[in-house]
Amino acid sequence: MKSVTTIPGQARHTSDSGAAAGVGVIDTPGVYPAEGGGPSDHLSMRLFGAAFLYLLLPTALVLIAFQSWKIALPTAVATAAACWWLVQALRAAPRAQAASLRDTWPYLLMAAGFVWLSGALPPFAETYDWQKHYALFNELVEQAWPAAVPNGGALATLRYSLGYYVVPALVAKHAGYAFLGAAIFAWTTLGLYLALVLAFHARSRPVASRFLLCAVFLLFSGADIVGRYLTGFVHPVPMHFEWWAKFGELPSSTTSLLWTPQHALSAWLGTFLVLRFPARALQCAGVLGAAIAVWSPFSAVGLAPVFLWAVHKVGFRPILGWMNLLAAPVLLAVAGYFLTRGSAGIPAGFIWTALDFRFGTWCAFIVLEFGAIALALYLVERRNAALIVTGAGFLALLSLFSMGAYNDLLMRGSIPALAILAALAATSVASAPNTARKAPLVVCLVLGLVTPLGEIMRGISGERMPKSASLRIDDVLSGPGQILAPQYLAPGFSGTLRRTPVLALRDLSFSGFGEGRIDTGRKRIEADSFTDAALITAPISLPRGSYEIEVELDLDVKAGPRSTHAAHLSLHGQHLLATIGDATAKGYVVKGYFRVKDAPVQFALGLGGWAEGKGVLELKKLTISRIATTGR
Repeated sequence: MKSVTTIPGQARHTSDSGAAAGVGVIDTPGVYPAEGGGPSDHLSMRLFGAAFLYLLLPTALVLIAFQSWKIALPTAVATAAACWWLVQALRAAPRAQAASLRDTWPYLLMAAGFVWLSGALPPFAETYDWQKHYALFNELVEQAWPAAVPNGGALATLRYSLGYYVVPALVAKHAGYAFLGAAIFAWTTLGLYLALVLAFHARSRPVASRFLLCAVFLLFSGADIVGRYLTGFVHPVPMHFEWWAKFGELPSSTTSLLWTPQHALSAWLGTFLVLRFPARALQCAGVLGAAIAVWSPFSAVGLAPVFLWAVHKVGFRPILGWMNLLAAPVLLAVAGYFLTRGSAGIPAGFIWTALDFRFGTWCAFIVLEFGAIALALYLVERRNAALIVTGAGFLALLSLFSMGAYNDLLMRGSIPALAILAALAATSVASAPNTARKAPLVVCLVLGLVTPLGEIMRGISGERMPKSASLRIDDVLSGPGQILAPQYLAPGFSGTLRRTPVLALRDLSFSGFGEGRIDTGRKRIEADSFTDAALITAPISLPRGSYEIEVELDLDVKAGPRSTHAAHLSLHGQHLLATIGDATAKGYVVKGYFRVKDAPVQFALGLGGWAEGKGVLELKKLTISRIATTGR
């Protein structure tokens, strides 16, 4: 039986109380369901509150713990104001119906199954990106916050998209590292469960329908690339076959979840909060945007068209509330400062400046990755044409730009728009009549299964990552990974360090290296012409950890005409810790920071060093101290 409901300020809509009606983000006959519940809409504001806090509280924790007290205090006040607003909204909402939440167990089961496949717990294998995830978790568990990272001889502050990481890290920090995997699994499962319930409602319907909705959404993908050339499917799948266009990729839902849950969960929750509660989401749009940005700035960018759709549905008035005028500016400013400090090195530009860009390939990318499936959706879901055009149009616009070392803007900023298409595809498969109009959509979805199934098979047949507990962020940023440093680290360190001296000058022996007059007894180097010469320490065995080296010099040095510096302090054969330009001084102090992994290390101090210098340099003092962060 159909019921008709009219809510003041909302569109008139109908929905079936039976199993077949309104099974997606968009209820039949195609307008968005009223907020706050209805005769057949059992999804309460409690789920809005849970998803809102899931995004906001970890963000507030990051912004408070990783910055100075002058910034932390207004952040805490703005967060408390946002929570107070939420409490008032929950008090005014209809009471939650326990039966409606009991009906969501298939969503919980599917969420737990896909998160398990990601390798959060044995026996399934993790994807390559879990090196980064483990490194970030380990830094957060091992160190006080803010976490310090030696980077090229300087000390930087870990910043990245930390919203996803801090809650599991806190559990492991206080309960023990052995609980980290379980905490990651539970936290990720909760986020995915909330996203699925927000997308597909908590109303009662056949169990098979609920499982089908989840399966279509989580296996949604572009036609990669037309069913692996119809279908030369191979196993194991080449890493990121979705990069066939070379200038960027649009990830399948499975790829996003298994590789980058921090981007996927924030994008999905943000998208479905706005679609499900447009007026309420606009009232807290600034706070929600700031919260998601600390999870993933690219996901926050991708939510722009979703908020525009919400404005189209309910108007501008909700935006003018006190949350957006008072609390949101504080959180947006603090989040913006946190994310952009030292980020100038992140590459950005138009897509046609990409090395592998080809106009013909770009056109094929538009058609095959989302154009065809958007058209197929329109044939079935014409009542939702506005959402389809919003999603596809934004993806086309996004594909004109490139940002990040691997065009992260396109990869991650596309997730909200792809979520719209995926949710509409799921509702269409589950509820639309089986007519000829539905056939193109089914064909597109089947062709796109190549990548999701390949990723699942990778997890089932692959091997788990060894020594994940020993990974640190400098493992990720070493070698070619150094290009990612501006995305992961903010220059300088705003916290407090505890230094424990472990070695002094008297504990070390030296040998000479290069051309020059080298006196190892006096720790002195002289050269009348430009050269590269150094004092080299004997190999030093230190426990794994972070260290500071401080040296005091008497010097009179000058750089060569084509040199960047005159003298240096380096981790011998690995990287420079500090450079010295033209200088004449007594008691000249140089500091550098480094991390010891497993092998012994050696230090080099002298003229030049990946450059050329001349003059005289004499080492007077040297201290190596183990460092640990102690917070602010």
